[in-house]
Amino acid sequence: MATHRSLSVGLSSGVPGGILHGTWQADNAVTSSDRRLKKSIVPLYRAIAEAAPGGAASTMPSPDAAAGEGSAVRTTASERASTVGWVLRELRPVSFNFKDGPEAKYSRYGFVAQELQQVLPGVVRGQGEEHLKVAYQDLIALLTLAAQVLQEKVSTLEETVMQLRGETAAIRTDYHKLDENYHKLDEKLNILLSGQRASPLQQAPLVPEVPPSAPPVQPVPPARNSTQVPQEPQARPQEPQQQERQLRGAQEAREDSLQRRQGGGPLRDGSLPAPGLRHLQELEAKLRQNMLR
Repeated sequence: MATHRSLSVGLSSGVPGGILHGTWQADNAVTSSDRRLKKSIVPLYRAIAEAAPGGAASTMPSPDAAAGEGSAVRTTASERASTVGWVLRELRPVSFNFKDGPEAKYSRYGFVAQELQQVLPGVVRGQGEEHLKVAYQDLIALLTLAAQVLQEKVSTLEETVMQLRGETAAIRTDYHKLDENYHKLDEKLNILLSGQRASPLQQAPLVPEVPPSAPPVQPVPPARNSTQVPQEPQARPQEPQQQERQLRGAQEAREDSLQRRQGGGPLRDGSLPAPGLRHLQELEAKLRQNMLR
């Protein structure tokens, strides 16, 4: 039949404490934490900064340095973050075995009291040649403070990420608008370039050169009877001056056509050229008249 033993050790104000040796098992451990039993209550980060040893405290950022700018809330958050960061960097968790006793066969996790005393002297008990003890339950408050600081950093990073996402979405929207405008400008440029390539093809056609030639000679039909029919007089050969006038007229017609294509100005006689095919027909008719004179 199992026998259960209970032990109650009072550690409240005015009640002396004691030392228990050996291994003790308990279903629950309760510690007095009433506010009426406490005094000098200060934030943990401030107590750590004030109680840190001189050599270690010199490496910790001072609260005054963080209070240079910003509000009081901002300064408090900076002090907490700097203090917790320093403590976490200085602590050295270890694994160990006791030299003797019933727990010697088990590996334990914790801290070395002498090392912990250089960082958090408030959680170390004992002095002189006696064995040092550690109030491990006091480290729960330190872990809570570290978790709070980390949560504040996570919240700040989440806000930054949300802000960056909004800015990224705005940049993406502006990019799509610029891309649409670029395609519209590209289409307009292609239309302008195609119009410039088609404009040279719309020029007036060249006037074909008509070489000067003598009018054809009409053949004389043979007489059917003895009665002679008066023959038409044959065309006289053209004189050199007449041929020269015809050549000059053809040359002037070519020059007028070339002037019309290049500048569109009036012809030599001061009249404006007729557009398109009608103008060519009029020039051809004038040439034929000059040649038949």
